[in-house]
Amino acid sequence: MNSYELFGLVIFPVATIILGIAIFLDIRKEHRNSTSLSGIIITLRIVLGAFLFLCFLILSIIIIYNYLRY
Repeated sequence: MNSYELFGLVIFPVATIILGIAIFLDIRKEHRNSTSLSGIIITLRIVLGAFLFLCFLILSIIIIYNYLRY
């Protein structure tokens, strides 16, 4: 296994899982400390974080699928 395969099959999916956990914990923390003025910023952070997580998740699935296919 070369370094590119290691990155694509191990490090990238693990980073995706860590990102998802961090977003979940951030959402829980922000909802406890939210005020009406910061609601837009919290919503924007949640949406952008979820979008980034989905992009990483899709890329991880594509990388693993292509590796297993060949």
